[in-house]
Amino acid sequence: MDTSGAVITAVADVAAAMVIRGVGPTRRTVRGPQRRHQRSPRRAPAVPSARSSVMARRATTRTTDQYTHPSAKRANLPTEQTGKTMSDTDRRPILYQPQSREIDDEPILAWNRQPANQDGHAAHPLYVREKVHPSAFVKLLQGSGEQPQLFKDFNGLPSPDAAYEWYQHAANWSNRLIHGESSRVMASLLGRESMSGKVQMIYFDPPYGVGYRSNFQVSVNNRETPEKAEGRPHDTRTIRAFRDTYERNIHSYLDLTREKLILMRELLADTGSLFMQIGDDNVLRVGLLLDEVFGSENRVALIPYATTSSSSSSTLPSVADFLLWYAKDRDQFKSNPVFEPLTRTEKIHYMRSYAMVELADGTTRDLKKKERRDPDKNLPPGSRIVQRRPLDSQGTSSTGRSEPYHWNGIDWPCPPGRHWSVSMEGIDRLAHQNRLIAVDEDSTLQWKRYENELPGRRINNLWHSQMHATDKRYVVQTADQVIERCILMATDPGDLVLDPTCGGATTAVAAEKWGRRWITCDTSPVAVSIARQRLSTATFTYWTLADSADGAHQEAELSGKPEAPPPEGGWGNDPAEGFVYERVPQVSASVLAYDLDSDPIMLVDQPRKKRAVTRVTSPLTVESEQPWATVIPLEGSDDETVIAHGDFSEAVEAALMNHTINGGRDNADMTIRALEPWPSDSELLAWKATYTINGGAAEHTAAVMVAAEDVTVPGEMVREAAREITDSAERADVLLVVAYAYAADAPPKVGRITVARAQMNRDLMIRELSAETGHEAFVIIGEPDIRILDDYPNGQIAVEVQGYDTFDPATGNASEGGPDDVACWMLDTDHDGESFYARRIHFPGADEDRQIKKLLKELGKNADDVEQEALTAMRSAPFDPPERRRIAVKIVTATGMEMTSVRDVA
Repeated sequence: MDTSGAVITAVADVAAAMVIRGVGPTRRTVRGPQRRHQRSPRRAPAVPSARSSVMARRATTRTTDQYTHPSAKRANLPTEQTGKTMSDTDRRPILYQPQSREIDDEPILAWNRQPANQDGHAAHPLYVREKVHPSAFVKLLQGSGEQPQLFKDFNGLPSPDAAYEWYQHAANWSNRLIHGESSRVMASLLGRESMSGKVQMIYFDPPYGVGYRSNFQVSVNNRETPEKAEGRPHDTRTIRAFRDTYERNIHSYLDLTREKLILMRELLADTGSLFMQIGDDNVLRVGLLLDEVFGSENRVALIPYATTSSSSSSTLPSVADFLLWYAKDRDQFKSNPVFEPLTRTEKIHYMRSYAMVELADGTTRDLKKKERRDPDKNLPPGSRIVQRRPLDSQGTSSTGRSEPYHWNGIDWPCPPGRHWSVSMEGIDRLAHQNRLIAVDEDSTLQWKRYENELPGRRINNLWHSQMHATDKRYVVQTADQVIERCILMATDPGDLVLDPTCGGATTAVAAEKWGRRWITCDTSPVAVSIARQRLSTATFTYWTLADSADGAHQEAELSGKPEAPPPEGGWGNDPAEGFVYERVPQVSASVLAYDLDSDPIMLVDQPRKKRAVTRVTSPLTVESEQPWATVIPLEGSDDETVIAHGDFSEAVEAALMNHTINGGRDNADMTIRALEPWPSDSELLAWKATYTINGGAAEHTAAVMVAAEDVTVPGEMVREAAREITDSAERADVLLVVAYAYAADAPPKVGRITVARAQMNRDLMIRELSAETGHEAFVIIGEPDIRILDDYPNGQIAVEVQGYDTFDPATGNASEGGPDDVACWMLDTDHDGESFYARRIHFPGADEDRQIKKLLKELGKNADDVEQEALTAMRSAPFDPPERRRIAVKIVTATGMEMTSVRDVA
């Protein structure tokens, strides 16, 4: 472990997702795809030959695959590494002002509104922290070795120099997990990436109100969120979100919700939809707010959905949440019908008294009670369920279509005041197809629809089936089925889905499951950490792509049309071209009577499956917003953007004088004896400190720099402060930097100057909350203890994370971090200095994680024992030494804190 120079960190107090065949004995061809549902007769199993046994084993071997989106592009962003070379102009935010809808005489909700920001939103750059390729990760688990060529999927740039020409080129698409406040992230997408009109669907799940408990989770290992010190998040952006959001209670809540909705409307395509999830406390207020932002004419539906079967309440129990569905433009919005699949018993119930049975000889009769109760068991062989459908329409005809129709020896009168829906010749065709039906001689003549022509029960605006999250990982995690329904109704494969409130990543997982692209963000690093693990280890069904050889063959089979030839450039395997769906013929009296062409009903929730393929998450990037204030100001810029001032500076000064800085691993507690203003002219240095070590008598001198609340201190800022020390007449060998967060490149030493990096207690940020007794304001935290092991055969090496100093949110003090405190650690085994490629991913102690167990089960015997063991350990599997002789290790703690260490390999 590198202990050169004291690394002082004052830690914050963690405060704060049929084909049909048999449409009946008919002599016409039903338009659209057909597929037999009947199974072939059972045969006695043949004794396999040696060759057939080998072929069978090969046939059942599972492979892994992923979707990519070749027709989609994204902006070329700076990475944490290349961002260091950005100019002052490139880093400075640009202002983006979204267009609000004109409101004439419409009623609007009244509250104590804050004046709108006339200058617009500050659109900061977004920085790529990690490039994650789950397919490469899974291939490692299969023992296939590292797949460096797969990481080229992130490129698509015209030249190597283009990596430094940010926002100027279109790169290959990768999905995006962003750590940042949603308004700032959306402003960046709009202002810097020109994404106005590019998002097809937004799922917005904000806090249901101003209660603190529901909003923040402190650790990936604990979903409890008590409203006291141990329940406060570790990350300062999360704390600021809480403090700023609830300053004026419901008025602040409505202000910020309106601000976000305006940005969301700007992002949506004209065909796009917004789904907002909310509870009963604020559903009425939010409904009026959505009317204001989107226009009441663009309201699509209010959908209550059941979340529980019971609730304790002194009045009427609340057992549902609500979805408010709004279109960007209801005249253009995309909407797919989605159907609940029905069993035969459910189909009979759905058809009600109109259900009958057609026997094998073509005759029909009423269903018996036992047949209604269990048709699969009690219906005669070869029989089918049918539904009687009306064959007449309102109004008397003057052209003979109200005359009786002769069928089966009986004249069937048309009901009074009505006429036959089709012509007499059309009814003849229905009779010829055995499509006419009547209960008895005294009933009305009707036509019949067969059970396999019923797609199911179309989903309406009342979702009564209870929906709740499974494998819940985040305190406010939405049921998967809810978001999946929204995605299926409002998007097609390849469309872009945005979730500005990531939470447990349910939207991202649902979008990935159904082949949609996605962007999601969250203020909480815990949410980002949970999302990273959930997405990295998720497995999905591989739906057959229309843009593939298999897809063309299956589409021809289903549609009855000739198989499409491959495109000139070959099959692109692009989800944007759609899936191959199961389908149901769209039949009606007119279609059957006049032999009309009709498009089948595509069952968008039932794509064809590609067998023996385990699909994993598409390539993704983990990103963060870094405000302009994180950059050392150049000459002439405002130093107050990066340096603490005013009340905050005074609070830090008082804390330094009243609290000993805990020495952590270095066991070098610092006690500040005196603080006085730094005597020389300086842009960064605030005070000259006199301090002692471990209560000793010897006094030492340090220069103190205090960063502003929202500053992540980069190495450049530390080096500039060290230069100010050496340029002054004062003698100080220690630079004490006090901040909430540090970039990975912040050095522990600059020349002769030892850098003591101090992370402040969170209570200094939430100034309305008093610091807890016994909590330390500052804690010394050392570098992560990382070992490179080189005693493996064939010259291979491995990396082991042995520990690090961390912060216990329940006590407010320092503790030593071990496997239980690490949510994830990643290894870039050949670091190029431009991007962090998560070539190896580890989740220590997650042996019993259900999703990881599912992944390993699907890999089965294909999983490599050594790689599998390393997956949940603090030591990597051995790998070949890197060509660049450099590795990078990133550790993500259970509280979402990150630390990156770059090491040279001999």
